[in-house]
Amino acid sequence: MGNFAGLNQQEGEDKSARVTAARQRQAAAGAYGGGKRPYGYQSDGVTIVECEAAEVLAAVEGVAAGRSLRSLTVSLNQRGMPTATGAMRWTLETLRDIILRPRNAGIAVYQGKEAGPAKWPAIVEDEDMWREAVAVLRRLGRQARRGSVPKWLGSCLYRCGKCGSGVCSSLKEGRYQSYVRRWEAVPRSGRLRLTRS
Repeated sequence: MGNFAGLNQQEGEDKSARVTAARQRQAAAGAYGGGKRPYGYQSDGVTIVECEAAEVLAAVEGVAAGRSLRSLTVSLNQRGMPTATGAMRWTLETLRDIILRPRNAGIAVYQGKEAGPAKWPAIVEDEDMWREAVAVLRRLGRQARRGSVPKWLGSCLYRCGKCGSGVCSSLKEGRYQSYVRRWEAVPRSGRLRLTRS
């Protein structure tokens, strides 16, 4: 029984290795590896859908030229352009993922890495422009992960003159801006102490 189980395991591993090698060869040859229909192409992954390809190209050009991803997403939604799945609502993440795809520039990918020129036609023929758009989005992504910029100038900058602790902003009675020590931002008494307007 033990030998039989061992043979089955070995056979499974061999099959997995063959499938992996075949996919590597397929990617290296620039062939389409299957999966969900990529936006801009028909289900064969090779034939271009002109109206979708025009949107991909416009989005890549827009980002490379400095347009915000949000404005491009709003435009798609306002014009009622469907996604690859037929959904009528675009998100920033959906559009960002499409712009980042190397396949749009005619580049095949294997396990997230560029494998070489693809056999399908590129939607974005200017590879340098596509790479510029990718660089912009990745740069923006890194900035977003660092946290949002403080809304008020003194937040995270001003220090308390009495104890030296940091202060944060607070709207005093909803009328004007003031700063208060962080641990006193929501005092039990409901009143702000040691504030500076």
